Amino acid sequence: MTHEKIDLLFAARKAMDHFLPQAAENAFLAQEYAPIMRAWESGTMEKPATYALGDLRTENGVPYKCTQPHTHHGEPNWNPASGSALWRRFHGTSPETAWEFIADAANPYMTGEFCVENGAVYRCKDDNIVHAPSVLPGSWEAV
Repeated sequence: MTHEKIDLLFAARKAMDHFLPQAAENAFLAQEYAPIMRAWESGTMEKPATYALGDLRTENGVPYKCTQPHTHHGEPNWNPASGSALWRRFHGTSPETAWEFIADAANPYMTGEFCVENGAVYRCKDDNIVHAPSVLPGSWEAV
C-alpha cells in the first residue's frame, strides 16, 4: 500500500471519528454509526487497552458506550457484553435491532426504542421507562 493510500485511510478514519460523539447519547445514531465505530479490543498485561468515559465501541456489531474509565489488562468479563458496570449497550431502534429487555435505572428506554420480552417485540411509547412490558404495559406496544 502506498503512503498516499495510507494517508487517505487515516483521513477517512479521522472524518468518521468526527461524527461518532453525536451518537454517544442517541441510540438511533449509535445504531446507524455502529458500522464505523471502532471495535472493542482486549488488552494484555504487556499491551493494556485504555477506555475513557464516553468511548464508543462495538462488540459483535452491537454498539456500546463506556460508562466508567478503565484500563483492560485481559481481565475476564470486562468486555462490553459482560461488563455492565463498565459499558452500556444501546437499546434497539427497530424490531431487527431489539434484544431482551434489560432493567437498568441508569439506562432507561426512551420513546421509539425496542425490546424483546418472552419472544415478543415491543416498542416503547414513553421516555425514561425502566420496567418491562409485562410490568408497565401502558408504556409499550407489541409490534
